[in-house]
Amino acid sequence: MGRHAKSEALQAGPMLWARFLKWHFGCDDLAPLNAQLLLPLTPHEGFQFGKSPCPLTKRYAPKVFEQAYRRGRNPDGSYTSEGEKGVPKFNLYERVLARVPESKYWLLKELNHYFTDRAPSIDVSARVVRKLTKELGVLLIEREFIEAWASIDAAGVAAAEANTFNALVENVLPEYLALVFASLHISVWQESPRIPADLPSKLFVLSIRVLATFITTVESLGLQDGEAQAEGLADLLKCAICTIVNSGTHSESANSPPPPDLAKHFALVPDTVAARKAAVYLVEATEPHDYVPMWLESQLNATAPQRTQRDDHDLRQAAAQLCAAASEVPILLAERAARRLHRYDEPGRMQKPQLVSA
Repeated sequence: MGRHAKSEALQAGPMLWARFLKWHFGCDDLAPLNAQLLLPLTPHEGFQFGKSPCPLTKRYAPKVFEQAYRRGRNPDGSYTSEGEKGVPKFNLYERVLARVPESKYWLLKELNHYFTDRAPSIDVSARVVRKLTKELGVLLIEREFIEAWASIDAAGVAAAEANTFNALVENVLPEYLALVFASLHISVWQESPRIPADLPSKLFVLSIRVLATFITTVESLGLQDGEAQAEGLADLLKCAICTIVNSGTHSESANSPPPPDLAKHFALVPDTVAARKAAVYLVEATEPHDYVPMWLESQLNATAPQRTQRDDHDLRQAAAQLCAAASEVPILLAERAARRLHRYDEPGRMQKPQLVSA
């Protein structure tokens, strides 16, 4: 990637972020954002757009958001001026985020790792997956758990994967796209794509589908230059997928901690105590414990313990519990998308979530 192309890639997130804010608040121009969103935060602030804190007049409001909107300058840094001499500069992104949490992932911070010629360290993608699954309140079922689950109910695992894929495709937010890209990176790093049925191949197809829905979402926001923005983002994200597939296998790793261990299937379930217990139960009942740490072996003074004997009915019940949990993922992700994709209205009168056509 040449210097000019790299610069354009890094500008994409800030430009989209500024446009999302303009759409979110239904502004005709950037003046209302400049007048209020850059004002210092106050304790227990009751933010109301256009009212509290009291906006600056257009004459005195610095034209801050133009930097991101027109030039793609990254707002995530302490270099925005308050407009007064001697006052320390501040981080515009963090200040806006405190008032507009819906804008968090529209800066594409979790995706710009892939906007280069080479995939990043695998540790970067591992951090993205862990961060996003925690925030979304879901568990990514790793190898030993999903293999144990599949040994009891292969059809249930396939259904859970289909639920996960459909949920990610139908309700696309930037964070969902980042989760899929990071998971694709981990999967190709652990196993190069070979056949359509393997996980890297399936996640590659999922990435293309999620990308297409995300671009449709951007177009449907009715941005002033939405078509051009969407077209540029589509090209950038397609290149990112190619970068992950072509160079992801060679990514370096510090192995501390190792990335999630992905198997043949990719399934999410809500992160609950019940789901965790069901997954652990299946592993304990189906996996032989052929490795015992030395310190434990000396205490046991015996051979490695065998797998725990469990009732078949209990095993099927645990598998069914995970299947039922996986069926809740589409609802969970759809509800988050509805909360994030709405036009602003005064507190207590939040507009019904909707997208507007260009």
